[in-house]
Amino acid sequence: MPLLATRPRHLRALVLGDLALDVALAPSRPLQRGTDVPGAVRLHQGGSAANTARWLARLGTRTTLVCAVGRDGAGRALVAALRADGVLVRAVRPAGAPTARIGMLVDPATGERSFVADRGAADLLRPADLVAPLFVVDGKGRPEPIASMPGVSRLCIRDLVRECRALRKLGILAVALFPRIDPRLKDGEGSAALREDALVLRAVRAVKKAVPGLTVMTDIALDPYTAHGHDGVLTADGSDVDNDRTVGILASMAVLHAHAGVDLVAPSDMMDGRIGAIRRALDAAGREDTGIIAYTAKYASAYYGPFRDAVGSAKSAGTRSLDKRTYQLNPANRREAYTELKLDEAEGADIVMVKPAGLYLDIIRGLRFSTRKPIAAYQVSGEYSQIHAAARMGWLDLGDCRRESLIAIKRAGADMILTYFARDMAAELGA
Repeated sequence: MPLLATRPRHLRALVLGDLALDVALAPSRPLQRGTDVPGAVRLHQGGSAANTARWLARLGTRTTLVCAVGRDGAGRALVAALRADGVLVRAVRPAGAPTARIGMLVDPATGERSFVADRGAADLLRPADLVAPLFVVDGKGRPEPIASMPGVSRLCIRDLVRECRALRKLGILAVALFPRIDPRLKDGEGSAALREDALVLRAVRAVKKAVPGLTVMTDIALDPYTAHGHDGVLTADGSDVDNDRTVGILASMAVLHAHAGVDLVAPSDMMDGRIGAIRRALDAAGREDTGIIAYTAKYASAYYGPFRDAVGSAKSAGTRSLDKRTYQLNPANRREAYTELKLDEAEGADIVMVKPAGLYLDIIRGLRFSTRKPIAAYQVSGEYSQIHAAARMGWLDLGDCRRESLIAIKRAGADMILTYFARDMAAELGA
């Protein structure tokens, strides 16, 4: 994430795309740990970045809006109006570049982070709303189609880089990487997750080198690495996941990913206390600039089967219906999502996630009114595959259902959507 400003005693802006707010707070108004940057409030109420900049300027906060300005008269008029309102405007990208939807503000004195999201037109679907989950395999072979996920393949690192370039050209600003490792590397401890030459780390380095402006997220969990397919190591009797031992491994794993260049680590394991442990480990390793997407409300859903095919955890476990109910949320329990939200916020999560998305729109909506954090929603493999299956039978129109399903998730309150439809939907939106 490129650093746009480094002035001491000023709030710095880190961007995950092409737009950032560079805000300098007066010494009399320091950031306090656990509080939000003022701009985050406005952004999450749906205001545009321009309106947020005006709002901050009116509070007497020196504000610089860094953005791409088009060649048309409207763009120049907006710049003039902002400057008249006391906002400094600086163009940093070629005309026509998409605006980023996520920014991270960092107080250099305290290290306090605040992620903000510019939702723009609240329910208008844009390529920048979408995050593309991608599967990577070792070697130099051809793409490996995933039978249960039509149109999705596992890619070698070379093809993964090509795909990331194509996605960025379509206006997608972020990808989430998931490895499918050689089964011979799996064991009961998931030890391959801590190898410095791990597949996913090599993939991250290659993508960041080739497409530096692309935000890269990685999964922090052990299910791709364990012989039993669970998200953590098991207790001595094998009856459940050992929460505390798993958390220690995940914290070390997150540091490795941060050093490889990951922008956001995404712990999907659902262990208690892992967000705080990961935040402390990242800070201790000098990776304060690495953000955390917490899988806050990850339900024990029946819709994960195709994903488990993709990463090989179903084959390891011998079933797609691996029972993870002791650590994932009960689908019947709504209140637990709010408890998890408060815990993740307190432990230092920068973004919170709901998974699955389409079946849990009520949870997305509820969290939207309960937090100022950006909300991610994961349209999972089963949601994707069932739409494809019905379309193949001629019962539903693929394009219409794809679009409607994603609009519904955004309408519920999601700031970003992880979806296997990302590439096709972005191409349609840009057509």
